[in-house]
Amino acid sequence: MNNELLKYSLQLSMLSMLLSKHLLSDIEYKKIKIKLMKKYNIPTELYL
Repeated sequence: MNNELLKYSLQLSMLSMLLSKHLLSDIEYKKIKIKLMKKYNIPTELYL
């Protein structure tokens, strides 16, 4: 599980970088993020 969470975190971080550089639209970002959450069984968004 730890390894999966790390993979998810890294991919989400890269996705956020693409969004910040305007290489993705907000809609694309959200769609990909939802797919990642499903792939890695992340049930909800956590904000720290």
